[in-house]
Amino acid sequence: MINNAYDVCKDTMRAFGELLIKYLRLHAGEALYW
Repeated sequence: MINNAYDVCKDTMRAFGELLIKYLRLHAGEALYW
């Protein structure tokens, strides 16, 4: 039970991290073009 919740949390954090990286890359790209 606890292990399963940990896996879900880990997957959520990984997905959130990927979104954050994409967001930062997008804004870094915009900053370079300005």
